[in-house]
Amino acid sequence: MHSLVHKYFALHHQIVLPGIGSLQIIPQTASIDDENKLHAPLNNFAFNSETTLLADKAFYNFLSKELEVEQIEAIKKFHEYIYEIKATASEGNVIQFNGIGTISKQSDGTFTFQQEKNAFDFFPTIQLSEKPNTSVDNNLVDSTISGSNENQKDKWWVYAIVLAVVALAAILIKFNIA
Repeated sequence: MHSLVHKYFALHHQIVLPGIGSLQIIPQTASIDDENKLHAPLNNFAFNSETTLLADKAFYNFLSKELEVEQIEAIKKFHEYIYEIKATASEGNVIQFNGIGTISKQSDGTFTFQQEKNAFDFFPTIQLSEKPNTSVDNNLVDSTISGSNENQKDKWWVYAIVLAVVALAAILIKFNIA
């Protein structure tokens, strides 16, 4: 069940674990700051410790298809899985989601999430010598695109004539040999 929860989370960027909380992926694109430093893209995970949230119908449909069982049976198996997670956490153990992080239960009964380091964390910040020019001259782009289209439009008939001559030659050879 753990791998299916992980798969759904990877595909849909969010998952609700009833009685524990919800996880969401918040992607952050690469950026350049005011000091001309290029920062790598990041995938941050947000954890909401709201325990009253319920999993959505799309998740249960996904789970029933993956398990090849009726939706009622999938819901039952998922709630058994959640019960096992809560029992494990109550014993003081952490729940490991590989590539994502760990969930643990606090003494007050709430759950906390600790994000795992991911590959993006190891990309260094790069100091740029000067800020890159991200503006593009639209007139230059338009003339380049229209110029390349005109070249292609002008030569299509050459290929059509060559193809017609080859087809005609094949027909003539076929009838002369027979």
